[in-house]
Amino acid sequence: MPYQLSTYLGFGLIGSLGAIATIALAIMLRLARKKLLQAGEEQFRKLVQHMQTGVILFDTTRAVRFCNHAALDLLRVNTEEELRQRSLAANWRFFREDGTLLQTHEFPLEIAIASGKPVRNVVIGIEHSNSQDFQWLLINVNLQRSKTGQIEYLISTISDITSQKRTEAALQRSTARYENLASNIPGMIYQVVLETNGHFRFAYASPASREIFGLEPEQLMKSAALGMTVIHPDDVVSFRQSIAQSAKTLQTQLGKLPK
Repeated sequence: MPYQLSTYLGFGLIGSLGAIATIALAIMLRLARKKLLQAGEEQFRKLVQHMQTGVILFDTTRAVRFCNHAALDLLRVNTEEELRQRSLAANWRFFREDGTLLQTHEFPLEIAIASGKPVRNVVIGIEHSNSQDFQWLLINVNLQRSKTGQIEYLISTISDITSQKRTEAALQRSTARYENLASNIPGMIYQVVLETNGHFRFAYASPASREIFGLEPEQLMKSAALGMTVIHPDDVVSFRQSIAQSAKTLQTQLGKLPK
């Protein structure tokens, strides 16, 4: 802001000199603070430039101040300027984990600005308009505040978790197929874990547990002892022996569990 030196003329020569000195000091402090901020930003750039995690520095107007190489690679842009232009042009489509479109106010950056709090571990899908490729990103946003507590910068970190999400989806499909198979074959499929103390528990039980034990699979997995109460004592012994044999030979055991 401009400084009005004329207001100090009424104080005489000493007052004017003092006012000029005060103004000069204020200007020097502002310049020094600007240099410190610039030095701090430069140090930040050097620190994160070669990190494998994407890092983007925003100011409170949501303008990109800096991004490292990993962020450019993850977002498939070549330069910071291209990232700024594409952000303004809205060249990406973002999705929630359930596949529905993400609304603007749901972006981690917007949430952090609105709440004044860091945002942790938000999973967002992104569709690239130039290639139609789809990525899953894990995003965190941290706040950098001034000495007065005002937000100065927002630091967003980005990790590509596309491969993990694909593996997770494949596992879910495999589990669904297995569950469908297990529920449509005669007899009960189960997995037993033998503890070091000789006790055992059901790690898995198919829906046929309802017919054999009169128990839901979840009940049987929660309490193996509950299942043993509906089996004849003689059969409990042979069942335990089959578990021990399976643990010893690491082979599947087939048998009957009569009530």
